[in-house]
Amino acid sequence: MTAIEPSGEPWPYSWPEDEHCYSHGAHEPIPADGAYLVCLECGHVFVTALDLLLDYAVNSPPDIPVPGDITAKDINFCPHCIHDF
Repeated sequence: MTAIEPSGEPWPYSWPEDEHCYSHGAHEPIPADGAYLVCLECGHVFVTALDLLLDYAVNSPPDIPVPGDITAKDINFCPHCIHDF
């Protein structure tokens, strides 16, 4: 199983069929065709770019507005554990 970097290139290492997310305390499945991004710190799996955008919007502090034109490539940290990508 290969995870995919935001650039669209495969990561140089293999992933198991699921990844343990320490932020949620659960195993998260990685689809057979890979995931958009996997946080190397907490193990959260962002299956698609939209998953990353939604988690960013939901987990942003209320005093930080989420701009409408932000893309997944603009997000450079995990919205669950704040680890830099």
